[in-house]
Amino acid sequence: MLSLDHKAALLRRAGFPVPAAPVNCEAWLSAARNDTGSAGPATGDDACAQWRQAIDALFVAHSIARAMRSLQQEELRLRDAMAHYLPQQSQPTAHQDL
Repeated sequence: MLSLDHKAALLRRAGFPVPAAPVNCEAWLSAARNDTGSAGPATGDDACAQWRQAIDALFVAHSIARAMRSLQQEELRLRDAMAHYLPQQSQPTAHQDL
């Protein structure tokens, strides 16, 4: 499972506008890395939760976009392969696709 920092870095590289983590949240994340049993601070916990949800939602959107792009590329590759191997008379015409 990817950490929030890693997800944020991947999103930035992909060009997504990643919101900055709240100051209290960054301190909490550092403490959480060192002590897995630590709880979030009472102040700023809502802001941290909202930030985590925003990063997770952006990462899901990024993952879906990548999967869709891969599927579209594969569909085009299969269409090209079918067009190459099918005889010209058996290929559907544009009005038959409707």
